[in-house]
Amino acid sequence: MTLKVEIDGMRALAMDPTTPTPWPGMVVLHEAAGLNLDIKRIVEHLVGLGYATVAPDLFSGGAKPLCIARTVRDAFIDPASRTTTDRIEQVRQWLATREQVDAQRIGVIGFCMGGGFAVVAAARSPFAAAAVNYGRVPNDTSLLQGSCPVIANYGADDRLIPRGTPERLEAALTAQNVPVDVEVIEGVGHSFMNHEPAIAEALGIGFDALAADRAWDRIERFFAQHLRADTA
Repeated sequence: MTLKVEIDGMRALAMDPTTPTPWPGMVVLHEAAGLNLDIKRIVEHLVGLGYATVAPDLFSGGAKPLCIARTVRDAFIDPASRTTTDRIEQVRQWLATREQVDAQRIGVIGFCMGGGFAVVAAARSPFAAAAVNYGRVPNDTSLLQGSCPVIANYGADDRLIPRGTPERLEAALTAQNVPVDVEVIEGVGHSFMNHEPAIAEALGIGFDALAADRAWDRIERFFAQHLRADTA
């Protein structure tokens, strides 16, 4: 069942699986393209895996141009901003208070802009696991202190992420003894798991089926390990 809900002023898309409760939960953080059909497909995919899933529209909750400007600023200038990470925590709390959801088994997954937010949310909120896909990492990696386990996927030809980002993420979490699995996939650029407009794909930004399948296989096994009681 698909629900359009409002969480503390934010619009969100929520879907439930048909498997027995209690369900593990998942928060999906969209890229700069917003809460579009591609994110809806990702939500549907996660629901099919048995996760009660919610994807907030991070550009909602006020005058749209201002919301977009604020969120993009947070993503690319100050990803550790309390403004957006607090809103993500509100979404996690909404999911955690649902009777059918196991509050101890909630993960977060983000793409591009949302991937950067997922990096910080993994430390700021009590998520059980996080998947980061081509997300930026704060300059001050001490902000990642206390992170949950993280899996991350990057494209080797990504020109939109600062060089060395995957290595910085892995080093910061390894230094804290946080379980982390970072992979840089050869031959692909930015947003290889997302369907982008043709003009973006012409610039080497966008979907690559083989790389996306590889990343999803990694993510699914990782979340099954950390969130699924039936595989624990």
